[in-house]
Amino acid sequence: MPKPAAIEANVRTWLRDERQDTLTAYVRVITMSLPNAGSSVSGSIAVADLRVPVEALGRDISDNCRVTGHASALAVSPQSFRVLRLGGFKERVKDIEVEATVDGVTVHHLDHTTGSGLRIRYFVIDLPDGRWMADSHVLVKKNGNAAPSAPASDTFVAALGTRARPITIADG
Repeated sequence: MPKPAAIEANVRTWLRDERQDTLTAYVRVITMSLPNAGSSVSGSIAVADLRVPVEALGRDISDNCRVTGHASALAVSPQSFRVLRLGGFKERVKDIEVEATVDGVTVHHLDHTTGSGLRIRYFVIDLPDGRWMADSHVLVKKNGNAAPSAPASDTFVAALGTRARPITIADG
């Protein structure tokens, strides 16, 4: 995986060249763990489980409008929110999955520590057309060090202002 600065440069260049737009903030996401239908066990090598934030919001994971499992960038510009599919060794922008006005998007976020010690930041994104999607990335590694994408993730959440809403999990 390229360094966050290289991914950011790729996103900035794509926005400038393809959309004549500028980047306010971005975060690279990838959830490799997809839950098995009807099971409480995740069927993946990763530890992120999208059911954690989705169920905290009272939703059903099967209603997620996006298939996870590839690298994407959630990108905010002054007027737009985009989900950009990244690909290749350098993770350049390959396709645009979602494009909406930034004012029409709400991004719910949750920092959650897994049983293995990773701290995952989950995102559940409400789109203006009523669809929603979920994804995540590692925020803090098992050794306690911040993941390379942590600073960009914090900047992304801050850039959304009131459109970023923390998810709370009720104590069980």
